[in-house]
Amino acid sequence: AEEALQHPWISQMSSISIDTNAAKAALGNLQNFSADQKLKQASFAYIATQLLSKSEKENLAKIFKEIDTNGDGKLSLEEVMNGYEKFFGQNKEKEDIIKMFNSVDTDGSGFIDY
Repeated sequence: AEEALQHPWISQMSSISIDTNAAKAALGNLQNFSADQKLKQASFAYIATQLLSKSEKENLAKIFKEIDTNGDGKLSLEEVMNGYEKFFGQNKEKEDIIKMFNSVDTDGSGFIDY
């Protein structure tokens, strides 16, 4: 067990610092996202790829990686719920998180790809 804890990947991941205010903002943005129309989705994709600065993109990537506890490159409902609990505490209703998750999971895969 001690040897596993000394593995370079474990050491690297444990030293990542996360801006909790940015994490709260990112999770809040997920809650406000609604995928009712394809045009809206395309607009959000454009904004995310074109209008965010490099440092903003990097910070969002760190936040998603922090929430993605199994490191598979996508967020499950459980990981998102745990992320809300970690960064917001108990003040988010489970039903609200599920509703937000289902809105963002546009392909119905059960995951949010990032």
